[in-house]
Amino acid sequence: MALYFVANLCAIVILLCIKQFYEVSALVFINDCFLLGLTLLMLGAAIFVHRTGFFRSFFRGFQQLYRWIVPKPKMLIREEEKWTNGVQLDAWKSQVINRMKLVFLGMGTGCLFVSFIYLFLYY
Repeated sequence: MALYFVANLCAIVILLCIKQFYEVSALVFINDCFLLGLTLLMLGAAIFVHRTGFFRSFFRGFQQLYRWIVPKPKMLIREEEKWTNGVQLDAWKSQVINRMKLVFLGMGTGCLFVSFIYLFLYY
């Protein structure tokens, strides 16, 4: 949770520095911050939905269809089994994906916060 707030604060500071150093109009800055915030929030939400396993059946069906069309060599199948059975690798991937989710959601929230504050100050 602390990573979320740190990412949020970093996004706010970075955007304020960009606004200070680059001479852009307030309306363009507001629109860019809002679109960047929405994009980052969508990435974070996509990672969250992917982690819940909502689309797992679709992905599994497409993999089976692909394997039926393009068969894999047995050597490649054995290597994939070795990689899927790695407990440490799975734990590391899970930790990295959770951190990415928090960073994307935090930065997206920070961008939207800056956008709304500048919008209220602009009008």
